[in-house]
Amino acid sequence: MIKEERKIVYDEELQIEAVSFNGVHQQFAKHFHDYYVIGIMKKGNRKFICNSKNYNIQTNNIILINPNDYHECIDIGQNSLDYEAIHISKEIMTNLANEIFKSKDMVIFNKNVISDDTLLKEIEILTNLVISNDKTLEKEELFYIVIKDLLENYAAFKTTDENIMLKTKEVCDYIENNYTDNITLDKLAKVGAISKYHLIRLFTKEKGITPYKYLELYRINQAKNQLQENNSILDISIQCGFSDQSHFTNLFKETIGITPKQYKKIFEERNSNNE
Repeated sequence: MIKEERKIVYDEELQIEAVSFNGVHQQFAKHFHDYYVIGIMKKGNRKFICNSKNYNIQTNNIILINPNDYHECIDIGQNSLDYEAIHISKEIMTNLANEIFKSKDMVIFNKNVISDDTLLKEIEILTNLVISNDKTLEKEELFYIVIKDLLENYAAFKTTDENIMLKTKEVCDYIENNYTDNITLDKLAKVGAISKYHLIRLFTKEKGITPYKYLELYRINQAKNQLQENNSILDISIQCGFSDQSHFTNLFKETIGITPKQYKKIFEERNSNNE
């Protein structure tokens, strides 16, 4: 049996995160990220659902996920998963789009699954350079080439209905500023100055997920940051608004792919190597 191997590395120079999963058997339940995902399927066969669209992804497919895209990944058959990905924050992607194409609008990948042998090889090399902590010019240059090719061929620049965007932003801001509290739908409706039903409808239309799911997954993303700072897992689960540590651990693994303990260990080892 192939031993599972999971790596996550943050590149300080490029300000991106690289992920490598090898020999993994796991379902990834419905979730979203607050960053862009550029992934490659190196081995495996999976059912991928993104924004209610179904895909069968296979070896050598490229997976493109926008921030807040609601998605899940389901194993097909008994084959293990080999997968690599680059994670890019909204801020970094916006800066890159402005630098390359002089656009300040939000970048939106217009396809979730593509086949492109040249781009696949570039992403694979870039991911490996980041994971190996490479400091060469090749890595930085390749990063710009990958982003330029992606934005030119597989993305658009989105403008949003300002009224919906404003109400959604007010609700998101409230959630992000109060995520440790017991947040109610009634309170969110008052923040958005809208009925509870229309809040759920408009929020889901704009974000692709409900306000509650946004809150839950925002808590997970905050927990990721705290785990990198070597804080106690129990303290983090409480500080991030989880009343049940077991629920926190299960949701974290479903969302990130590894447990909080495994994620914490990665950064402990990285910090130890940097001393």
